[in-house]
Amino acid sequence: MRDALRPKSLETHLFAEGRKRILALDGGGVRGILTCGILEQVEAKLANRLPAAEREDFRLCHYFDLIAGTSTGAIMATLLALGYKVSEIKALYRTLANDVFGTKKHGIIGMVPKFDSRKLTKVINDCFRDFLISKGADPNHCLELGTDYLQTGLMICSKRIDKGSPWILTNNPKAKYWEWNSPHWQGFYDANGGPGEKFIANKHYILQEVVQASASAPFFLSPVEKQISPVEKALFFDGGVSPHNNPAMQAFLVATMKWRDNAKPWPTWKGEPKSPFGFGWKTGADNISVLSLGTGAFRPTFDVSDFKGKMAGLKAIEALRGMIPDTSTNGLTWLQAMSDPAFPIKINSELGDMDDLGIMNDSLLHFQRIDVDLDEPAIRDILGDDLFDGNDFLGDFPKKGVDEMIKTMRALENSTKTNMDRLETIGEHVGQFWFGMDRHGRRPLPSRGDLNADPASLILPHAFDS
Repeated sequence: MRDALRPKSLETHLFAEGRKRILALDGGGVRGILTCGILEQVEAKLANRLPAAEREDFRLCHYFDLIAGTSTGAIMATLLALGYKVSEIKALYRTLANDVFGTKKHGIIGMVPKFDSRKLTKVINDCFRDFLISKGADPNHCLELGTDYLQTGLMICSKRIDKGSPWILTNNPKAKYWEWNSPHWQGFYDANGGPGEKFIANKHYILQEVVQASASAPFFLSPVEKQISPVEKALFFDGGVSPHNNPAMQAFLVATMKWRDNAKPWPTWKGEPKSPFGFGWKTGADNISVLSLGTGAFRPTFDVSDFKGKMAGLKAIEALRGMIPDTSTNGLTWLQAMSDPAFPIKINSELGDMDDLGIMNDSLLHFQRIDVDLDEPAIRDILGDDLFDGNDFLGDFPKKGVDEMIKTMRALENSTKTNMDRLETIGEHVGQFWFGMDRHGRRPLPSRGDLNADPASLILPHAFDS
């Protein structure tokens, strides 16, 4: 049976017993199209486990029980949870990149955001409008986080900048702030004198606004202002400026953190949620799987002598640029320390790829990270010399130098067609390499076990299909 690959209710995804699967999608601006290339191969590989007649109808929201995303990953995660095919999301990225980042905003950059946030609002609203039309619904209806159109669990990371607090929102109806005076939290209210001050329930948050808040990168776009209670407004920025640009670690915590058996008074409630997040899934490599996908990795570097000559403010900016890769690496270190990946990734020169290095003998989860370094050796290796050196990929850059081309690919906002084509090509090849369809006849080798095994069977084990 392949029941895990077939449509099921949101309640089944969130609360049914059995193995659970999480997909976590990084932030990275227009580089999200690289992730789409990987996702297409994940989608195809899983669909091929179904009978031929069912493959066209397969969606990633049928398989994954929670799809988590930050920034550009939040856009992808939401559309996947709504039942989009990856090819549809990839087409949307072309529109988003061109419409939002194609024209700079008038004004002094640094004094005003570089791009017009109203264009991002329009792209997101148009997308949701088209979705509602496809469902025969009122196109002017505002989808809420509690919409029945979300087919699986969704987690979105943003940053409440006015309070310096990461905000993690899910569509779990048992979450603490899902609704004011929630019936799932009556025991808590009884023990603490009622539900407290009235707030706008998370279930009523406008989905378009939640997505835009997570994707509104500082410097590039304006923050999103949102009423969160009858008397309080909050200001939200891109989740990438929180510790959760890679949301994989937070998604694992949200899904599995629960009160201990001896905790008081919470476990005494009748039918109480197992945690503030409402999930309480079981840990263990046979119980929960996390697939984490990046948008292209690199660590900002600079010349020491040049740095020393900069003004103090510019030094601070350079230091802050390294925070996103630092927090991502920290999360990946913990996830690999708590698991035993078949294909561990290198953390640094001290830890290496952490193969057989952990903090316990028994894994808390099945985990795999897939990404590619955005530097010449890694890209050349994944594409092959002929494609990398070809005119279709390099274009005009042989005259300017490959280093300059790599720099343009790393940018969050480079929406030119040639750059988007390059990123898409890299993503497609990364996906083909990891999921056994590499054009050069190569595939990754596991660090242990059967070297002839299909990599996809180790990354997406068949045991999690049942």
